[in-house]
Amino acid sequence: MGCDYTLGTEGSHMLVQFMWQGGTGMMKLTHTAIQFGGKQTFTEVPGLGDEAFIAPGNSSIMMRKGDVLVTISLQTAGGERRKTAKRLQR
Repeated sequence: MGCDYTLGTEGSHMLVQFMWQGGTGMMKLTHTAIQFGGKQTFTEVPGLGDEAFIAPGNSSIMMRKGDVLVTISLQTAGGERRKTAKRLQR
């Protein structure tokens, strides 16, 4: 389940997805897939839920509390994506 929010007029958007059940397993599966696929790693975000991470390339953030998982993904083009990712890190 999720919601898609338009950001500005240049076609950029933010996708907010959530899982009410199965979040613990999905978080582990995502970590394993990223690590298996290459050298990129997640950046831990301490103090947010039970665990939270910024995905490689600052493209999304995954947050888990109990078995609930929320993922916020940035879907933007070029330099605008980097600016939006930096705003999310603050």
